[in-house]
Amino acid sequence: MLLIVWLSLRAFPNDSRSLHLRKLVHMKGQDSMNVKHQNSQSEEFTKALVSYFNKRYKKQIDLAINLGVQPAVISYYLSGKRLPTPEHLCAICIDFKLPPHDQRKLFHLIDYLMPDSDGEGSDRDRIIRYYMDFCCNEPSLSLTALDAELVKRKITPLVTTLKKVKADNE
Repeated sequence: MLLIVWLSLRAFPNDSRSLHLRKLVHMKGQDSMNVKHQNSQSEEFTKALVSYFNKRYKKQIDLAINLGVQPAVISYYLSGKRLPTPEHLCAICIDFKLPPHDQRKLFHLIDYLMPDSDGEGSDRDRIIRYYMDFCCNEPSLSLTALDAELVKRKITPLVTTLKKVKADNE
C-alpha cells in the first residue's frame, strides 16, 4: 500500500488526491521504506547544496549574513542535519545565482513546490519566481534587489521574513 501511495505522490505531486495521501502518510507515520527514500533524497540534496555552496563561498558566515540567519543554520543545512524552509531555499537559489534547472533539482529533491509553480501564486510569489528564473543571467537580480522591489510594492521582503521566522523560533 505504501508503495502505491509513494508512486502516486511522485507521479502526481500537485494532484489533490496526492496532497491528501501525503497528509495521510504524515498523519499515520512513515514506514521504513519511505524514510529510506527520504534519507537518500536528503543526502542527494545535501551533496548538491554543498557543491553549489563551494562554488560561491569559502565561509558559511558569508551566506548566513546574506540570508539574515545565524551561521549555525547554514551549518545544519550543509551537514544535512536540517532541510531549509521553502523561503530559505528560494533565498539560497537567488544568492547562489543558480540556473533554473539547478533550482528545480534542489526543490524536487526535498519535494518542495517552487513559488508560483502553478501560475496562480500571490504577487510576492510571482516576483520571487521572476528573480529566481533570471538571477543567473542578470547580475542586478540579487536578494537585496528583490527585497527592495518587494518593499517598494509594500510586500513583505524575503530576507526580512527569514529574520522574522528566526526571531519567532528563538
